[in-house]
Amino acid sequence: MRVLLTVIAWLVSTAILAPICFFAAMLLAGPHSSMLPSIIQPAVVAIGWLVLLGAPIWAAATVWRRWRPAPPPPTFAEWTALSERERRDIQSRWNTYRGEGHDLVAAVTEDFRGRYGHLPQLRINGPGVYHGGDWVIGVVVPADFDRRQLPSEHLGITVHTSLQPEPTGSS
Repeated sequence: MRVLLTVIAWLVSTAILAPICFFAAMLLAGPHSSMLPSIIQPAVVAIGWLVLLGAPIWAAATVWRRWRPAPPPPTFAEWTALSERERRDIQSRWNTYRGEGHDLVAAVTEDFRGRYGHLPQLRINGPGVYHGGDWVIGVVVPADFDRRQLPSEHLGITVHTSLQPEPTGSS
């Protein structure tokens, strides 16, 4: 699948860029063009070739890197030793909708529960997947809760805070 997507990226970008580069070079540096001085025309042709050869390779390389298989998630101890950048890099390769990284995020949620679970009126839900495919620690608080007591993320996992629904009274 990774090879197929890489080849498709290269083919599509080449098919789009070939006519664009050809007509741009012909317009700016072609044999009957008078738009640019003749001294600049060889540079325009060279730039056209560089774009035509380089951009599809760059697009294919980007697809190749993006579709590399995710490594097995680290253990909780290894996760805590990583830098924020390393954590973001690992998370970016997880397919959260398939559950990749769930056990690790569950351990991070338990660590969060141990640190902040004592706060009154705080309800910590298990890890969940937020819109766009990011793991989050779900937290529900009442409207009068001071949310400054909670971090925006814990060990690289976003803390998503929601308000408790107002109780509906009978009228």
